[in-house]
Amino acid sequence: QFDSEALWQVVGQRHWQGRRVLIVRGDSAATSPAADGFGVAGATPRSPDSPGRDWISRQWQAAGAQLDFLRVYQRRPPRLTAAQMARAQAASADGSVWLFSSSEAVANLLALPALSGVDWRQARAVATHPRIVETARAAGWGVVVASRPALKDVNDTLRSIESGQP
Repeated sequence: QFDSEALWQVVGQRHWQGRRVLIVRGDSAATSPAADGFGVAGATPRSPDSPGRDWISRQWQAAGAQLDFLRVYQRRPPRLTAAQMARAQAASADGSVWLFSSSEAVANLLALPALSGVDWRQARAVATHPRIVETARAAGWGVVVASRPALKDVNDTLRSIESGQP
């Protein structure tokens, strides 16, 4: 699994007291640059979909590590054309399968004004983490199936959805 909890299971028992850890992360367009992640100098602002990085940061801090954060990308809502909006609306009920690798992707999709009235109960999705599964289900997706984020696993999950055996 490619998440903070799985990483901590592998590295958490190491000696972290006084060691430096660089956390490479993204930032949300809506996040204020003046926000402080954890009271750590140079900390990256919290973003609404980074509970894993926030969680593992707290683990390292509790283990005595000194944290540095580096923002290397910024997440933003999509700017869809009219044709793309129409395709997204159609994909809510035409048997398409959405692939979500972040909860923020679901939130950004739902925040698009042209999609505000869409009924997602017939929509199907693959989500690459349990938190993302929960987000998509809460947003109204009718079928949401969890998959490990490895290509083979995603392909197998897509096949199971298409065969009606999720």
